[in-house]
Amino acid sequence: MQTSFFKISFYPWAICILCFFSLQTIVAQNTDIELLSAPPEDSLRTEISEYNFEEKDEKGKITVIELDYNFQKAAINQYVYHLENESSKFAFQDFSIDDVLQKSTQEEGFEKGSIQAENHGITKHSYWYLLKLKNLNAKPLELMLEVDWALIDEIICYEVSDSNQLEIHYAIGRTEQHDKWEVPFRNPVLELGLDVKESKTYLIKLSSKRFFITPINLYTAKAFDRYKDNNYLLIGLFYGMILVMVFYHLFLYFSIGDIAYLYYTFYIISFFLFQASFDGMAFQYFYPSSTVWIDYALDVYIYSTLLFFLMFVRTYLQVKQHYAHLILFFNGLILSIFVIGVLSLTFDYKVRFCIQELAFVLTAILMIYTGVHYFRHKELPVRYYFLAIIPLFLGTIWLLLMLNDLIAHDFFSQHLYQIGFGIELLLTSLNLGERFNLVKAEKETAEAKQKISEKIVNLTSSFSANVELKTACQALAENVTTFIQFDALFILLKQTDGKDFHLPYQINEEELVGDELLEKVQNLVTFNEYESVEVINNISNDIQQTLIFPLSFKEQTGGYVICFNKAGDAVPSQTALEICANVIAQSSVALQRADLWTQLKESRAKFESLREELDQFTYMVSHDLREPLRTIASFIKVLDKHYGKKIDDAGNELMHYVSNGAMRMQLMIDSLLKYARLSKEVTLKKMPIQSAIDQAISNLSQRIHEHHARIEVNVSHEVFGNEQQLIQLFQNLISNAIKYQREDILPVILIDEKVKDGRVIIEVADNGVGIAPENYDRIFEIFSRLENKYSTDSAGIGLSICKKIMDNHEGKIWLESTMNQGTSFFLSFKNGSL
Repeated sequence: MQTSFFKISFYPWAICILCFFSLQTIVAQNTDIELLSAPPEDSLRTEISEYNFEEKDEKGKITVIELDYNFQKAAINQYVYHLENESSKFAFQDFSIDDVLQKSTQEEGFEKGSIQAENHGITKHSYWYLLKLKNLNAKPLELMLEVDWALIDEIICYEVSDSNQLEIHYAIGRTEQHDKWEVPFRNPVLELGLDVKESKTYLIKLSSKRFFITPINLYTAKAFDRYKDNNYLLIGLFYGMILVMVFYHLFLYFSIGDIAYLYYTFYIISFFLFQASFDGMAFQYFYPSSTVWIDYALDVYIYSTLLFFLMFVRTYLQVKQHYAHLILFFNGLILSIFVIGVLSLTFDYKVRFCIQELAFVLTAILMIYTGVHYFRHKELPVRYYFLAIIPLFLGTIWLLLMLNDLIAHDFFSQHLYQIGFGIELLLTSLNLGERFNLVKAEKETAEAKQKISEKIVNLTSSFSANVELKTACQALAENVTTFIQFDALFILLKQTDGKDFHLPYQINEEELVGDELLEKVQNLVTFNEYESVEVINNISNDIQQTLIFPLSFKEQTGGYVICFNKAGDAVPSQTALEICANVIAQSSVALQRADLWTQLKESRAKFESLREELDQFTYMVSHDLREPLRTIASFIKVLDKHYGKKIDDAGNELMHYVSNGAMRMQLMIDSLLKYARLSKEVTLKKMPIQSAIDQAISNLSQRIHEHHARIEVNVSHEVFGNEQQLIQLFQNLISNAIKYQREDILPVILIDEKVKDGRVIIEVADNGVGIAPENYDRIFEIFSRLENKYSTDSAGIGLSICKKIMDNHEGKIWLESTMNQGTSFFLSFKNGSL
């Protein structure tokens, strides 16, 4: 992990740092390359002008800058005088050209500059700068005057002639297309020239609707070329570092797909564009021909930087998961910055800057507040985050203080926020690199687990729903063998009482495991219930290592898989144990199902045997009882024919009871024979349900005619059924509907159908006497009769036969009834039309 961390996180920064120190070494060794520094003592000489703008103030005399042969470059802010012009237009509304010229020759109203750059803040006024130069050399001087502030809108340079006339030198600034500047550089640069022993006075008008800061530097042409090369090298290094980080984080994003890396990449790009616009590089290289976009570029990049940083922090710190109450503040601030940022582009720049300051302050408060919360939880990545944002915010605050003229303008105040950004970029990139390793490791682990799970699923796919226990145990043993080696294996399952164990499967060497060891193991797991993998050493003289894997059924231990090894030094790896435990855990349900299926199969076999014996017994008993009943009935008829007149009324009544009992007994035996025949397996085939209903109606035609019954049939579907049993089914239902009819109305029977959940539902509805709810289940029991006037000629087995027929057809029968209104029987069949 650490090696990967340094490869991912440290190498890009190592390359940047190496390039930086290499460049510094080149700069230090090259004596021709000089950075901006104070000029030699004798290179810049001044003399006091003969004019005073305040006669009594000797300090107010204009300084003339005398340049000798040693001069290379210098910051000349303190030798340049400025005059505020309250008009922001080129036309001089406050001062006419003559007035300015007169004031410049008399130094009236001009104020001497300070050592630091002049900071006029945000103002609509323009300023006149007065500069007097004198060449002391014996050769002409080519000079470059740089205003080290790229946000100057307009610069117009006038040269004061010997006759005190203003001659326009040339105009540059952001309102002029950059590709038309005479000196191609990121900052405004004026070309000045002095002949031998020549003195010149320049009036320079500057204006800017943004922050108006004027650090002025003077170079010779050669010194300026060296300065420009150095400047571009250092700026290029800074931008190169940013671009390296952009590609670095894009690589991280495409590697693991974490959206936080993409947000951070957009944040770096937004800051890159902001910085390029702030220092003038964007004006020179990105849109040199545009004079419109440059008015809005800085604002757009500031807002986009804040937005992407907020979205990055929200995602990176997983605010929604850890601190749900903060997500509303994040989302609200993001939406507010976006909406107000778009609307503010139409406002005055001072208002726009106030909005930007407010957006920055709110963002800083929210970021620091969130960082403190996470820091208190001592999460290392968040400590990196907290340490990263502090220098960035401090540097930005320092820049804002300088822009608002609360601290002096210098190199430190102008570039501290860039240093803070570099520190923030370093710490966040290191943390994101570490996060990348963690996420990648988690992803690889998840993929490995997924592959293992797929393998487990494939291995356990042999456990079908109806597999026998021995087959399931054999498949489990083969799966375990795939991951660990063993010399013997037992599978113990708890009995249904949950106390004792039974041994459905074992693989062992005869001389290795015996009854004594098996009993010892059973006692071991009986008195110690293991919930995870357990490794036990030296369980006996021959067994050096024992692995116990629990089988969990419904969150309870239902058995164990126990592996034995002769040698105790071949301990399986932790990964192998975990994988094997997963295999066994996923096989637990299959083993339980197989155990239940095996028990069910054995019980079903016993039941089928008993049912066959019962059917044979029922048939034999019913068949054998019919002959004695026929004999009784025959002799009762003979007795009545020959001796009926000799027997008194009491005797005839007794003979009548005997005859009725024999007839009822005969009816019950016939019904019982019919029920016994139904117990045999039947063959189902696709058939129209209409044919069985029509045949049942035909068989009952005489009875239907006698009771004047009306039957309406509305069915059309096919079902899977046995025709003879279905005829008997509908014959019983129609017969019951006619039999249990109210006396005041004629019987009406409706047979209808519907399809529900892929099955055909047949409804047989009558308008009879109805059935009480408490008898709904009892009427389907064999020999169950409701005590009423209709029960005398019934064996109470008709609806039992109906239920048995529906069971043979893998269907259901149920009813709905209302007393004295009628009953509806519902029959559910397999749909033969599908």
